[in-house]
Amino acid sequence: MDSYRLALHVEPAGVRILARGGHDWTHRFPTIAEAARSLGPATLILDGEAVALDDKGWFDLGLLQRALGRPGGARRRRGDPLCLRPSLC
Repeated sequence: MDSYRLALHVEPAGVRILARGGHDWTHRFPTIAEAARSLGPATLILDGEAVALDDKGWFDLGLLQRALGRPGGARRRRGDPLCLRPSLC
């Protein structure tokens, strides 16, 4: 496993990021939440995985775990790409 499975809920009232167990992890993924807010007043649910990419573009679980351990949750820093990879199947 090199990612965390998430459900991203975007509604006019706000954005929520739910972990597989139903826990609200919005505060742990502020970068993904901020990007979702930029989608506008849409209503949608995206099923996907939070991933961090190394400098070669490979998924890196260690990078993701380090980002989650930072105060303020997993926030993108230079050289530390963090994104939601949608599950399209």
